[in-house]
Amino acid sequence: MSYTVEIQIQQGAESVRYLATIDESGEQALLDREATWVPVLDLSRWCEVGGECVAQDSPTGKREGPLRLNRAQIRTWCEVDASSMVHVEEEEWAKESLRRVLVDFFGGRLGDLTLLEWSLATWEHVNFDLAMEEIKGTGDSGLSVLGFSIEGLGNDEDVLGVVRGERVSSPNVQVAPPDLLLRKCGLHRQRACVGRGIWRMQTDLGPVAVSLAEPKYSFENDLKIQVLARDSVAAETFLETTKRSLERLSVFRGQQLVMRGGQVEFVDPPAPAREDLILGDGLLDLIERTVLPDSGLRSKILEAGFSTRRGLLLHGPPGNGKTLTCKYLMHRMEGHTRIILSGGDLKHIVRAYDMARKLRPSVLVLEDVDLIGSDREQGQDTGSLHDLLQALDGVESNEEVTTLFTTNRPDFLEKALAQRPGRVDQAIEITRPRPEQRLQLMHRLSRNMQIGGNLESFVDRLDGASGALIEEFLRRALLIAESSGSSAVEQEHLQSSYEELVLSQDGLTRRVLGYSGGQ
Repeated sequence: MSYTVEIQIQQGAESVRYLATIDESGEQALLDREATWVPVLDLSRWCEVGGECVAQDSPTGKREGPLRLNRAQIRTWCEVDASSMVHVEEEEWAKESLRRVLVDFFGGRLGDLTLLEWSLATWEHVNFDLAMEEIKGTGDSGLSVLGFSIEGLGNDEDVLGVVRGERVSSPNVQVAPPDLLLRKCGLHRQRACVGRGIWRMQTDLGPVAVSLAEPKYSFENDLKIQVLARDSVAAETFLETTKRSLERLSVFRGQQLVMRGGQVEFVDPPAPAREDLILGDGLLDLIERTVLPDSGLRSKILEAGFSTRRGLLLHGPPGNGKTLTCKYLMHRMEGHTRIILSGGDLKHIVRAYDMARKLRPSVLVLEDVDLIGSDREQGQDTGSLHDLLQALDGVESNEEVTTLFTTNRPDFLEKALAQRPGRVDQAIEITRPRPEQRLQLMHRLSRNMQIGGNLESFVDRLDGASGALIEEFLRRALLIAESSGSSAVEQEHLQSSYEELVLSQDGLTRRVLGYSGGQ
């Protein structure tokens, strides 16, 4: 028997993928690239997994021959639990026709079987792998996994259709070791998942074969799942059971996530304290009351038959705390599945809501939601307002899904949301700070600075400044003080910072920092 796991090696400017194959003894492994043994850099110095490089001193530098390392080392570097490494019997790797293997498994002609296809978002790959492992763990299914190799121009995503013989072109498909890919299953954890393979199992409704293949092109966002069974009932039953398992086993449940580039990433940004939010009188209390009822109140709301679906719209000029408020709320809602979308990724809004509903209780943050549809003329698909409204309509009143909208242009949403009452429960304007808030904000931002100057003298002079400009005002004053050799920020340093930002001839600086006052 052997185990395989995919790793990345950084060789100069090039990042190269290798398969590390652990030998029969289970103690040593060889790195293989396209079936050819090659010299590689010392892994103790250059092994790179998931963008994190394990760097240690290496007295030897480069090695001349294949690198041998033990299973414990591979497990440590790749952050892969041994239980997730796929076990493959050597005799199954022989040059054997996949069609013949499946004919023997089903006990008859493949052309008489039912084939169903299912598209699955690529970020669900790890959850699908967990679902297959759970089936294997029952012990009753006899589940086993094979890899495959298609000769010529065959389509990996259509492998079961090819061997079933219904396609015009039927290239030869051989049994091979399954490909393994590392997939994130947590902020600092990865799992070796079958990237191209076929599972065979026995179910209560007869034998079932399931194939999975990664998208052929990087811009595609779906995995292709094919299910081959004796009839449609068996195939559909397997799919429905698997869908429920994906929701129950999901590694995303209760995590903070961001949709970026068509993928879902785990994030853990610093959480702002309540004191960091310098808002208008009573605003934060209103915000918390809208979306943060405690468990006791939530039970009473449900008992009274009211909706647990919530919507909060934060609007106002940029740079004054809308995003910071959302970060604070997400931190307070730990245990909820928290999903963030912004910019071009708003085109995935339908799938984001689908995930939020399945993994509830959940929070969906739509940053700068006014960007929806705004870039179509430039050829960038950012979704449509219709997609948003349809997704909102799909959330039932008893589903605990909260949506936080932020926008600089509430007029973009007002008419559409007014036609669908109940989708937003509260709209709150986050304005530029007033005089008392400006002073409070300056004291809060400078709490770790030594201030020798008079901050109060700049409160009126910064009339019309955004929170972002006030932050830059203090940061720049600190830099000016440091460059002059002063240990404290004195009045002249504050004055110089003010002149560079507010009195500058370049009005663009003031505008991009959200300044609306006079000079």
